[in-house]
Formats: sequence, structure tokens, C-alpha cells
Amino acid sequence: MREVTITPSLEGMRLDRMLQKYLSGATTSFLYKMLRKKNITLNGKKAAGNEKLAAGDVVRIWFSAETLEKFLDPALAAAADSPTEAPGTGRQEVRRTDSERTAAGASEKTGRGELLSGAGRRRSESLSGADRRRSESLSGADPRRSESLSGAGRGRSETLSGAGRRRSEPFPGAGRRISNEGLPAAAGQFRQWILYEDENIIVADKPAGLLTQKAEPSDSSLNEYLIAYLLESGRTSLPDLALCRPSVCNRLDRNTSGLVLAGKTQAGLRALSAMFRDRTAQKYYLCAAAGRFEEAVTIDGWLKKDPKTNIVALSRTPQEDSRKILTRFRPLAFAEESGQAFTLLEAELITGRTHQIRAHLASIGHPILGDPKYGIPALNQRLRDQYRIKSQMLHAYRIVMPDGMEAPLSECSGREWRTPIPVEFARLFPSWKEGSAAAAVISRN
Repeated sequence: MREVTITPSLEGMRLDRMLQKYLSGATTSFLYKMLRKKNITLNGKKAAGNEKLAAGDVVRIWFSAETLEKFLDPALAAAADSPTEAPGTGRQEVRRTDSERTAAGASEKTGRGELLSGAGRRRSESLSGADRRRSESLSGADPRRSESLSGAGRGRSETLSGAGRRRSEPFPGAGRRISNEGLPAAAGQFRQWILYEDENIIVADKPAGLLTQKAEPSDSSLNEYLIAYLLESGRTSLPDLALCRPSVCNRLDRNTSGLVLAGKTQAGLRALSAMFRDRTAQKYYLCAAAGRFEEAVTIDGWLKKDPKTNIVALSRTPQEDSRKILTRFRPLAFAEESGQAFTLLEAELITGRTHQIRAHLASIGHPILGDPKYGIPALNQRLRDQYRIKSQMLHAYRIVMPDGMEAPLSECSGREWRTPIPVEFARLFPSWKEGSAAAAVISRN
């Protein structure tokens, strides 16, 4: 018999969904059959499978050791021999019989790193062997120090504090997988990016050059740094990760920096996903565009993505497989360099599509500076040589949460988060200060 006590991170998950992950080797029809026959119970009673789990619920699985070994998710089997923790500590409590421990044997040993780098895999493997890559030290990758704003009494508008602006170099850890030995360093690096944290969500400031989510299995991404932080700080455990994987809910392009919101728990993930799907949060970006953008304007259009090239095309009328997009732009400052005008813009995403801001500005003749896909190559090269601008000047600098939010986001209701202006923007628009009423004009002839 296997007894599983549900932890807060899994609260709100359906029982059948939890069982499909826990017993990943079993078919759905088999699991429902076991529920009907009371071979799987919830709090000692027969269950249908559609029940929403709560912290402290107890799921009992009345299988033999051999049947459990056959169906149990490998990552869960690997963690099953770890010491039992009390409910509410952030760790899943698993109780096994002596016969189960004997049957499982040494085949259940594994490392933590596979859960970081192998999302979606069913096989787990040790990352402690000599053939693995050495972990890279991530300390000092971003000199900006951050502050956690989880305490009571904070203001409704919160800005990431610290000395200096974001560095201009791409994040040096980008593209490297996080090894088992590299977990502490990765956790420490992610801690520097945290702007806000509560029991269910984290608001972080992603550096340019780092993927939000994996593009290839060998990639590292912000999600891996998030999970490293949660593991090292005891906010999640290996069994919980196999059942509920924390993740960023608003994706930014690799070379776009700025604010991201991540769900730590099932409830947090579900609430953030619904908020972004319903577009109730206001998302603002800073971007530097070629040319002079004189007035605030709202632009609509239809966007179609080419999956082969990962480039989007815009049209004024609907096309096959196109999606409606809407963006508001407001000029904040102007600069001139050898006769070339630049505009610092605030962009508000009404819809949120792939490359929406980048493609929208390019389509009206004001491409984002440094943009390798939609920009002007000769201008990009000049800016790279003179101002060390190596990627698109696009930064997610502000998010405003809707009022009247309910649990688990009630503590975030009406809050606003901002990040400092990146150093590339400060180089090009040195006299602009956030919050200034009028646009500044900077000329360098």
C-alpha cells in the first residue's frame, strides 16, 4: 500500500490528474477501474476522480509492491526513500511498506538534475557521474542586487532595487544545462532576480540572453533556474515536481529582458494562466525604435507566424491562420545621432502574440533598434559598434495587476511592479527619467 499526503503545492489539482502523473505507467481506464473498485481511495473513501485535492488530503493506493513498481513514475520512485516530512512543510509525504522498500532496491536512486533538464521525460538518470558537464559558476553574472518584497506593508508600486542598471552583456549562463552540482549557484542567481514572492507565485526580472522556456532538450532556461531555487530553498521537493512543475506563465523572447510571473503551486499556475488568458493584467514594455514617433497611437492588424522561420508577417486584413493583434504606443523621449532619429516608446500589449511589438513597429517603418529579425542590419551594426547594443532594445518593464483578485492572487490585487531602465536605453537616452511628464530630446551631431 502507498499513502500519499497532499502538500499545499498540489492543492486544487484534480485527483485523476494527480494519479495520471503519479502512476504514469498506467492507462487512464485502469486508474478509473481502480477508483471504482476502491483500490485507490481519497481520505479513506471511494472517489470518482474529479475531486479537487486539498492540502492534507490522503490518497491511498492499495497495490502490491510489484504493481506499484510497474506503474509508478520513475522520478517519484527515485524520491520515495527520502525521509518522510510532515504535511505543510512543502514536501510530499510518502509512506511505503517494508516490502515495497525491498522490492524497489537500488534501481530507485537518481539525482535532482534530471528533473531540471528533462521536462516531460519518463526516464530518470543520475547526474552525478564523471561524464556530466562541470557546473558553471553563475555568481556575478548580474551585478544588480535585488530585494524580496514579500513582507507586509509594501507599497502598491514596487520597483526592483539595487545599485546600477541591468548589464548590457547577454546573460553568460544562457545555453548551459544546470548540472546537479550547479544547483546552489543557479538558485543563488535566480534569487537575485526575484522582485516579489508569496506562497503561490514569484515575480522575477529576466535578463536578456536567457530563454524563458526550453527550445531544445539541452537548453537551460529561466524555468530551470526557478526550479533550482525552489529545490534549494525547500519550497518544493522531487515528488512534488513530478506532479506539479513550477513554470513561468508569460513568455518573453530570449533577448527580451524584464518582468515575468511564475506559478510555484498548482493554484498559482492556474490563476496566473487564467489572468493572462483573460488579459486582465496590464503589460508595458520599453522599446527604442528607429525614426521619430510623434504621437501616441493604437495600432491593430493581423499577424501570421511562419513556423519554419519563426518570423511573423502582418497584414491590415484577416488572412488564413492569422490572429488579431492590438498595441498601444506612447513616445517618451527622442534622440538624434548623425541625422538618424530614435524614439523611446512605451508599448502596451492589448493582445499578446509572438513578436507582436517587434513586427508591429517594423511594419510601420519604425523597427526596434538592434532587432536581428525585423530591424535594419546596417543601423544595428553601427549601434553595436558605438553603444554595444547586441540585441533588440525591448524590455518588459511594468506590470499592473487587476483589482479585486481572489485567492490565491488576492495579495497581488492592484499591485504594480517595475524594473529599472536597462543600461542600453540609458546610453542612448541619457536624460530620460522614468515618470517624466514630457518627452526629452537628446541631440548628438
